[in-house]
Formats: sequence, C-alpha cells, structure tokens
Amino acid sequence: MIELRILLILIKLKVSSAVENSGESGVAGPRFQLRSTN
Repeated sequence: MIELRILLILIKLKVSSAVENSGESGVAGPRFQLRSTN
C-alpha cells in the first residue's frame, strides 16, 4: 500500500511539473501521456 502512495505522489509531481512547463494547454497533455505510457 505504501508503494502505491509513493507512485501516486511521483505521478502527481510529474503532472504538475509538466503543466508548469507547457502552461495552460498542459492540463490534458500530461494525463494523456501518463495513460499512454501505462
């Protein structure tokens, strides 16, 4: 269970950083990338 929480935190960090880098249009992009990689 702890490992899953760590993975969720890492995913959130990646999404937030991707949104900051891409800007406004980055809201849907990072989520799409995460789904495609998984």
